[in-house]
Amino acid sequence: MMQNNDIGLAMAGGSLRAASSCMGILRGLQQKRVVNDAGETIPAMDKVKYNSGISGGSIPAILYSYAQVPVDELLDTGRVIDPSKITREDLDEMPKSSMGFCLSEQSNQRWKIIKFGLSTKFNFFRLNSFWNAAVYKKFLSKYEVPKNKYIGPNEEELDAILAANKDLKKSHFLILRSDVKTIPLILFSMHGRIRDKNEYMNKYTDIMTEVWDQYHMQKIQPLVYPSMTTKHPEKRSLMSDVVLSVRDRIGGAIFPFQGVDTRYYGKVKFGEETAEFPLESKTPWDWGSEGSWLGKKAFGASRLSVEFLAGMSTNFPGSSGSGLPAEFTAKRKIGMNNCPDMTLRFADGGSNDLMGILPLVQRNVKNIISIYNFNQNPPYADFTTTYADIYKASSGCKDLKDPNFNYHFTEWLKLMNPRLTCLFGYFGIKKINVANILNHVFWDPDQDVLKELMVKFNTLYENGQPLIAELKDLEVIDNPFWGVKAEQTQKINLTLIYYNMPKKFSEQIPLEVSGGIDEDGMFLNPEFRSVPHLCPDGANALFYSRAQINLMGHLGSWMVDQAWDGLISKDGKVVFEGFGKIFK
Repeated sequence: MMQNNDIGLAMAGGSLRAASSCMGILRGLQQKRVVNDAGETIPAMDKVKYNSGISGGSIPAILYSYAQVPVDELLDTGRVIDPSKITREDLDEMPKSSMGFCLSEQSNQRWKIIKFGLSTKFNFFRLNSFWNAAVYKKFLSKYEVPKNKYIGPNEEELDAILAANKDLKKSHFLILRSDVKTIPLILFSMHGRIRDKNEYMNKYTDIMTEVWDQYHMQKIQPLVYPSMTTKHPEKRSLMSDVVLSVRDRIGGAIFPFQGVDTRYYGKVKFGEETAEFPLESKTPWDWGSEGSWLGKKAFGASRLSVEFLAGMSTNFPGSSGSGLPAEFTAKRKIGMNNCPDMTLRFADGGSNDLMGILPLVQRNVKNIISIYNFNQNPPYADFTTTYADIYKASSGCKDLKDPNFNYHFTEWLKLMNPRLTCLFGYFGIKKINVANILNHVFWDPDQDVLKELMVKFNTLYENGQPLIAELKDLEVIDNPFWGVKAEQTQKINLTLIYYNMPKKFSEQIPLEVSGGIDEDGMFLNPEFRSVPHLCPDGANALFYSRAQINLMGHLGSWMVDQAWDGLISKDGKVVFEGFGKIFK
């Protein structure tokens, strides 16, 4: 097993609400200075090896590495950290070169959307081209990100690639900016064959339904799957065992494969054809063309580019069902081992995973920092549910010895997102339509780790602190769907940042900005009432004000600063040892 002390950021999905949260944490880490192995003082972000982005989280991950803007300008690092010094004038100011500019509403935006719709090359035979073009226009063009270039590494690695591939040229690649060291990992989902009448996703639904029933039935009838009642000496998760068993009986489908770095080696049935996923990972320049000769002539060469990747990872319309929405999915002709001309469709990475943690576990990253602002668990919690609501539902329980602890913990779990808790083997009490059943990766058979998380979050909330908790030495289990092997993966330290509104932040904001705060620390000013829980739905996300986005950024940078040397409870006990220790 390879040991390392790598650091990776996991940027969870959640539309532009998530993107603005990630922007704030990126700024905070860029503002901090640490010492590298050579004794040089560098930004803390220079020690981050990967930014793992999903859906809305993919936007800041991509811009951080590929926007043609210096990183301090992009992250607007000159802004104040001290919340008492934030002014209304400061919040209304948004430099066009800052990341926040593309996340906020622009002047005459409705007219610009109409104008773009009329002028773009999209047509009803290529609706997916509209989505990709819109993503490029909204998020990438402002920062002069070159189009139609392979996603690339740094200069040194590119030289080796070109030496081994004589048909490639340096001009074919978009390499990392010289002022960043962090590699983006962008997740997207495969949704079936381009013309399979949604058979692939229907098969997934059949499997998911039976898996859900079987998983809960085994608790009542453990002898149905006797091996699954043991402590798993092979380090395989309960749910993964059930998925594999049901899939093999129903036959044919496994879903989906994650990104360019293919991790699942198996067969998939598309209608009458069975395709075999490649046994090796595909490089970006090997990863398939987009469809027909006519499409290339009309829309240019179709490389696995940054704009295509951003379009796939954020494509929630294409993830929402069959029929017209399916036409918005990105399309790629992928060379399977035995079906070289199969065109598949791809959409939002959030169909696979919400958190962005799994791609980092794949790569055996020791220290994972997760940025999370997308909590929901219908019917108990929706996008407006705050951690104050969760704290109250769990009666603020902070003591494992509380005689009612299990009850309080159950109430806490009801309001937490099963797309987070599934990583620890808790899948919620209600089936959801995304692939959380594939994502168990941390060994927590008695939910002790999740209990630790509740205690730490409740303790920090009580003291008005940001919700930042480190879960140390997590044991990784085999996960065949993500290519994770326990014997090849070290124990992981996972730091979870729940992007809430801490009282120690909100009570310092000047009254003319905040309008005062309520008992939960939320602002009374109507414009900022929902910060940081901005509505992520559809068109709402396109109309965040500059002041709202700037306030999200200020909150994130303050969180990093506040937690750099650690966070304590009301009675002075250390709850989080600090980012400074992680980046030491």
